[in-house]
Amino acid sequence: MLNMLNAQYRCSSRTRLPINLIHNLNKRVHSEIMRKLNETPTVSIVVDAWSDARMKAFMAYTPQTINEKWEAESFLFGCVRFKNHHTSENIHIEYTEVMDEYKINEKITHIITDKAANMKAAFKKTSFLRLNSERESSSTDSNVMNSAVNDNLFNYIAISS
Repeated sequence: MLNMLNAQYRCSSRTRLPINLIHNLNKRVHSEIMRKLNETPTVSIVVDAWSDARMKAFMAYTPQTINEKWEAESFLFGCVRFKNHHTSENIHIEYTEVMDEYKINEKITHIITDKAANMKAAFKKTSFLRLNSERESSSTDSNVMNSAVNDNLFNYIAISS
C-alpha cells in the first residue's frame, strides 16, 4: 500500500535497521567528529578503564576541545570492550591505536586519567613531559573538572568504531 503512495519507500526491517540506518548514522557522526577535530589546534583527552560486575573490561576515550566560539566540545570515541588485561602496556597500545585512527596524536596537550598505577605507567610512554595524573590535584583542579563534567555531561557526540 505504501508503495502506491511512494514507490521509493522501503519499510524498515530488523535487518535493514542495524545494517543500513545505524551504519550510515555511525559514518555521519564519525565524519562530523573528524571534521571538528581537524579544525581545532589542541585536544585534551580523558581516558578511563573499568570492569563491570561480570569482570568484562572496558575503555572509554573522551577528547575535549574548545571551538572558535570558545564553547567546550566533548566527543565520546567509544566505550569499547578491552579484552586484554589492564596492564600499562596494553592500555598504551589500545590508546595509540584509537588516537592513530582519529589522527589527533600531535594535537593532544593533556591526558586526564585516574591515579591508577597502570594508567600513570601507560602514559609515561607518551611524548608528554608532564602528565596531569602525575601532579597532585588541587581543589581548583577538582572544581574545574567537576564544572566541566557537569556542564558537558549530556553534550557528548558518541561513536563506537
